[in-house]
Amino acid sequence: MEPTAHDFRPRAARLLATLGSVALLPFAVADLALGRPIVAIPMLALSAALMAGVWQLARGVYRPALVAAVFGVPAIVVNLIGSAKTGTMGTYWTYVILLAYYLVLPRRWAAVLSTSLIAVMGPFAWNEFGGEIGSRYTVTLTLVSLFAYVTVGLVDDRERRLIEQMVIDPLTGVLNRSTLSLRLDSAAAQALPASLLALDVDHFKSINDRFGHETGDQVLSGLASVMASNVRDGTAIFRLGGEEFVLLLERTDASLAEAVGERLITSIAAHQFVVGHTVTASIGVAEITPGESVQSWLRRADRALYRAKDAGRNTLAVG
Repeated sequence: MEPTAHDFRPRAARLLATLGSVALLPFAVADLALGRPIVAIPMLALSAALMAGVWQLARGVYRPALVAAVFGVPAIVVNLIGSAKTGTMGTYWTYVILLAYYLVLPRRWAAVLSTSLIAVMGPFAWNEFGGEIGSRYTVTLTLVSLFAYVTVGLVDDRERRLIEQMVIDPLTGVLNRSTLSLRLDSAAAQALPASLLALDVDHFKSINDRFGHETGDQVLSGLASVMASNVRDGTAIFRLGGEEFVLLLERTDASLAEAVGERLITSIAAHQFVVGHTVTASIGVAEITPGESVQSWLRRADRALYRAKDAGRNTLAVG
């Protein structure tokens, strides 16, 4: 799972990089004072790399490759050198590094670095401390990595489900209105044509009254499928509530949007949502104009929809 806008990893990476860079300095200075430059110099280099990472993260730049380069790989090198000089005390840091990987990196990246860490430190422990200690050390590292991998997977899955609940309409599977403003703001900020289709099911109340609300829900769910099959992949479809929908067509001017709308009207009328009953829809089309606000854009699409309704429904009007 790659980082999302709600992901904790960029913040965790920035915090740990800051703390790590500061915490390493006293140890590096102490090692220099004790005449151990072979330990101190890598620690100073890692501290500098972490500070560079903090600067990038502060600018909003979060890339797994960057975090791995400034923290992941150097941590393995420093852990190995430190363990070679300080013995078992240095190996204790391996557990901290391993868990930090899963805290600041996507799970796949963390698994790769953890495996690399174990592949380096396990044989080192066997060679330095003997087979019994080395085997226990390697097994415990592997178990901690597996537990972290599973736990982070569960957390990521739970986060994904929560985000979906926030932005997805549970009945139709399309986006709900919570993300509409953000998506329209993004489209309006781009120097590209973009159009809206405001769609409303004709006489939807009569469908609920005649066939029941369960049938009405089936119509809305089926309508979402028909819309998705008649538009380009990646087209954002929003359910505003009830039987009202908005489609955002990026890189689409009014004439192309009108063609898409006409195709939708034909496809909806031809689809058998309810046996013995024809379901139709009306659509309003509006292309954003230079400098126009999102609110004005939406209002024009909505007004065009009402003109289509006034014209007899099962038709389209351009705003």
